[in-house]
Amino acid sequence: MRVRPGNRQKVLGRPCIIIDDVLTTGATIGEAARALHVAGAQVRGAVVLAATRPPDASAPATPVPIPHGRSHDLEKNKPGKDE
Repeated sequence: MRVRPGNRQKVLGRPCIIIDDVLTTGATIGEAARALHVAGAQVRGAVVLAATRPPDASAPATPVPIPHGRSHDLEKNKPGKDE
């Protein structure tokens, strides 16, 4: 990311807050902060509307119940390693 040359004067020395719709890894906010900082802005913080659960979250996944008398093979539609 970069601040367009014509917009640098608009952010130079000004306090900024980054707004993002969804926080996943934080890479977008980090890159936006870097670009604004390079342009001379004072990044004060960030606001996000929603965040995803980290992949290592300790909450166990809820198993999907299998109807009685039926089995479900999750692997049957996946191609093999050599396919």
